[in-house]
Amino acid sequence: MTRISRATLWNALVVVATVFTIVRLAVFVRTAAPKNEGPSTPEIVTGATLPLPNLDWDSSRRHIVLALSSSCPVSRRSVGLYREIADRVHEDNNWDVTVIGDSRDVKLKDWLRSERLSVDRLMPVEDLSAAGIIVTPTLLLLEGEGKVTDVISGLLHASVEEQLWRRLDDPVGTPGLRDSFAPPIISIADLQPAGRGISVQLLDFRSRDEFSRGHRPGAINVPSSEMARVSVAFDAREPLIIDCLDSIVPICRALASGLRQQGFKTVKILAKR
Repeated sequence: MTRISRATLWNALVVVATVFTIVRLAVFVRTAAPKNEGPSTPEIVTGATLPLPNLDWDSSRRHIVLALSSSCPVSRRSVGLYREIADRVHEDNNWDVTVIGDSRDVKLKDWLRSERLSVDRLMPVEDLSAAGIIVTPTLLLLEGEGKVTDVISGLLHASVEEQLWRRLDDPVGTPGLRDSFAPPIISIADLQPAGRGISVQLLDFRSRDEFSRGHRPGAINVPSSEMARVSVAFDAREPLIIDCLDSIVPICRALASGLRQQGFKTVKILAKR
């Protein structure tokens, strides 16, 4: 019998738990959001001010904002890196660190203390999505008075982690990280060059009933409640396109984050009809 290492088992559990969390979020937002009215929550936009009105930003410093959850497996897995970042920037005294979390997460403060994550402020908020936070963990870099320059969600891959350290050391001379992580959004024209048909892996994550009422040619239906089956239905070595249809883009991005953790290297979002 083949023995499974603890590290392999932990990685598998993290992926399953993350996908489960994303699926619950997708189901909630798809159910609660009005149809055909666009996003119901603001999306974090680089260059805009983070919508946290109760925070008084020190314009003479730069800011790191961490959106964390004590019950999120990926937050727990990433906390060692966040602790290292906080210790280093506090030593250099050129950044401050803020953690925001759901006000119902009563264990967050004690968890941060037990993990020795040193922060300048802990801010509970009633609704993370009102600040554009769709998944935890999310790491934001902000200039002076709260202007967002970088957005990184989910588990950091080694290449992104290296870029993050460079950004912290040289925030002016190093490119931002938003585009290096966020899945690209494409249109149907990008999939049909010169009028040819669609010949890519196309995921439709709506319910089977919605799928049966109409879908794009070539799309394969794996409902959001069954995301663990995506790795069986599709080849992780090939690009995967998420058909966003009438869903809101932040939910598709959250699903893309989960699929990257399943091993899909290239994930794109088809957001235009």
